[in-house]
Amino acid sequence: MTMRRSPGHERPTPAGIVRPRRYRFALVAAVAAVALTASHVDAHDTWLLPSSLRVPVGQRVTLHLTSGVLFAADDFAINAGRILRADVRLAGATRPLGNRSQSDNATLYRWTPATAGVAALAVELAPKVLTLEPELIGVYLDEIGATREVRAAWDAMPAPKKWREEYVKHAATFVRVGNSPDAGWTVPLGLGFELQPLADPTALAPGQALDVRVSRGGNAVAAQPVTLRREGDTTITVVTTDATGRATLRLAREGRYLIAATNLRRASRKNLEWESDFATLTLAVAPAR
Repeated sequence: MTMRRSPGHERPTPAGIVRPRRYRFALVAAVAAVALTASHVDAHDTWLLPSSLRVPVGQRVTLHLTSGVLFAADDFAINAGRILRADVRLAGATRPLGNRSQSDNATLYRWTPATAGVAALAVELAPKVLTLEPELIGVYLDEIGATREVRAAWDAMPAPKKWREEYVKHAATFVRVGNSPDAGWTVPLGLGFELQPLADPTALAPGQALDVRVSRGGNAVAAQPVTLRREGDTTITVVTTDATGRATLRLAREGRYLIAATNLRRASRKNLEWESDFATLTLAVAPAR
């Protein structure tokens, strides 16, 4: 079960918590208050969202790659120079995503599937450094669902405190092409930090519980906070992975969803306090028949 929490108070349960989206608005206000640059804004979620998650063979799909605060609105386009990987795997073959263009708020890929199956699409960005002022840290840690260990490490740092974080973004989505589903979704995409669905992400029903496995470098990540938000909803559900890196998310209603996780840890290199990986997975639940 999930529990609603009163403003300013967080009470996790074994299945997770439901967090008001006011935190996202608080982060926006905090960013504006200190006039953060675009590089700081870019530390929010980055997702890859197709124009349709079910298409016939031969129908073009437009994929929106954007960094934003409120899913699923396009917010900040990704600089093309930062895109290290953008590809699609379908029917056992992996090909780069071409036909890229730029809008004011998103990087767009136009892709036309030539065969049926479940297409797995992935984007990975180059590392970037984030610098935050101390007054923003509490809001930021709430926003990413930081663990108690991370919060304790920040609290224990001596003054004057600095927050320099190198982060990497990973985004994935799946598209059902035609009426011949395959098991391509069962194979990890090989992202540095990945949210792998453990059920067909293109055949989800309202009320279904979806398990995802969280891995970094191919290894399961335990005690990892994972967030779930539905387009148009005002709450965010937070769950934590078990010892095998698995988390269970309940998709209560039809609509588009964003699953996200941020793996934040102390840095092993000089001139950095933190390192992190951000991962997102977009999917859709079809209306009940």
